[in-house]
Amino acid sequence: MSEVSFESKKLAPLRILEVLEKYSDENHILTQAEIAEKLDREYGIVLERKAVARNLKLLEDAGFEFGTGKDGRGVYLLSRHFEEGELRMLIDSVAFSRHIPEKYVNDLVEKLRSLGSVYFGRSFRAVQRADMLYRSQSKDIFYIIEKLGDAIANEVQVSFMYNEYGTDKKLHPAWSAPQNVNPYRLVAVNNYYYLLANIDQYDNLVSLRLDKVTQFALTSLPRKNIRNTSAGPVCIGTYLSAHPYMLTGEPVHVVAELARDRVGLAIDAFGENFTLTDSGKETVTVSVSVNEEDAYLWAMQNGDVVEILEPQSLRDRLRLAVGKMRRKYLKTDADAYGEAVESARHNGNLSLVGVPARGKLAREGFGRLWRLELVDTDVKDISFAAARKELKVFIAANCPAADFSALAQLPLLKKAEIRSTNLSDLGFLRGKKLEQLILAENPVADYAPLYEMTGLSYLTTGSFTVQKLDLERLRAIYPGIRISVDEELECCDSDSLTRKEELDYPYNFVRAVFGWENFSADTEGLTAFLQEHIPYRLSEEEAQVFFGKFRDGKTLAQIAVQRGVPAVFVSADFARLLRKLRHPGSSRLIRKYIQQEDWQEE
Repeated sequence: MSEVSFESKKLAPLRILEVLEKYSDENHILTQAEIAEKLDREYGIVLERKAVARNLKLLEDAGFEFGTGKDGRGVYLLSRHFEEGELRMLIDSVAFSRHIPEKYVNDLVEKLRSLGSVYFGRSFRAVQRADMLYRSQSKDIFYIIEKLGDAIANEVQVSFMYNEYGTDKKLHPAWSAPQNVNPYRLVAVNNYYYLLANIDQYDNLVSLRLDKVTQFALTSLPRKNIRNTSAGPVCIGTYLSAHPYMLTGEPVHVVAELARDRVGLAIDAFGENFTLTDSGKETVTVSVSVNEEDAYLWAMQNGDVVEILEPQSLRDRLRLAVGKMRRKYLKTDADAYGEAVESARHNGNLSLVGVPARGKLAREGFGRLWRLELVDTDVKDISFAAARKELKVFIAANCPAADFSALAQLPLLKKAEIRSTNLSDLGFLRGKKLEQLILAENPVADYAPLYEMTGLSYLTTGSFTVQKLDLERLRAIYPGIRISVDEELECCDSDSLTRKEELDYPYNFVRAVFGWENFSADTEGLTAFLQEHIPYRLSEEEAQVFFGKFRDGKTLAQIAVQRGVPAVFVSADFARLLRKLRHPGSSRLIRKYIQQEDWQEE
């Protein structure tokens, strides 16, 4: 039985067409009997099979096209207003559009789905709507688009308020009051609608996102001719290629180097309005006229494969921005460790300075590693280095490692520097040939292996270690060897470790840094200055030594026990902090609080 009232059979051709539009496609073919059954059930029209056939013939004569099944039985509507692929594309455009509020997305998608068969609608339910991270909340977007179209066609001004998002994720006025605006073109870029316009009190062109527009109103005021703006006559294609991100600004000539296999990045941003020239096996040079703000954003987004060559002003901006980013992402020890490891994978030089890395290095894959530097770090176990047969330079300073036997297994090693470690056994040097060896501030028990090497060209040591060496014997064993003593390498003798300061703080500090005997100081001012300046100027370990020795009256040996580290570490920290505080940048600031007879500015 029909679900509605009975209809006249004169409407049969129209209803048959509706049945075919709704229920048929190339995968769902209806027989004449099935068409008759649906006519009866949905419209209350009762037709025999032959009558259905006659009406189908009338529709064909009227220009409608039908297909038949492979066996010649049944029919389906061959031509529609939109093919399924076209409908899918339209629905995708709506569903993934950021500028259409969610409520309207659902309504539009349903209307588009109704233009296909019921089978198309069922198959599309899974993707009928995209859950966007951000979708415009503007409920007036369609009204604004419609009225802007009228304003552009009638060449009149519009008035509105422009907004930006605040920390509450809501729009807030960006202007002090609504402005009269001269509208020229509507464009859709990067899933947003933009109005290409001129704010009436200025002479430049701007790009304004419609989802940020509120308090919209039409006016009767005549629109300013675009020729009277600073842009002059505008080709919309040229404008869009010069403003890929729709940022406001004048085009400039930009030259960039781009990875050859990433040319698509330029096409995505600038269309085809740029020139390409070969610049090397791996890169091409891109020349384009583009707004500098857009070029800046493009370079920032693709910085790993893009280098801006011109203009210099843009390079300067990018360099400053990258420097700020680098500082932001190099704040922690984990940041510094990650950068050091990544750099080593590229250039074979692993330099860990002041970076904790205990237990990590053995798990890293570096490829070829020719240089390893461990300074002011907590690495105790260097056995992983034994597998780095290509290692040529090894440096360890101010780290707690004690076993250096892995160095004996490095056939290409040319330089070894070992300072302020827990090294006590030099056995790895037996039979070793080195071009340069730096050895200082280590608790070595026996230096005999130093005389059992197969070759040594340069030896550098400190004033404390050199006293334990037989220099004549070294020169006899290694003809032509050059031996140098660097007093700054060592300050670790028993007297310096146990010596207490004779003067009170901060006078003891002044004498240690400047060597002065007769002076006076603004004690309160200098103490306050040092309290603020020392943590900023020195490392955390150096600051602990400074305050422990000068302010708290401890010896270096006592500080070492308190920290649970070898005394040579504390001694090295003490030497470094003195050098830093003697630097003119610090010493001039300190001298403001000190009065000394016959003192002259350096």
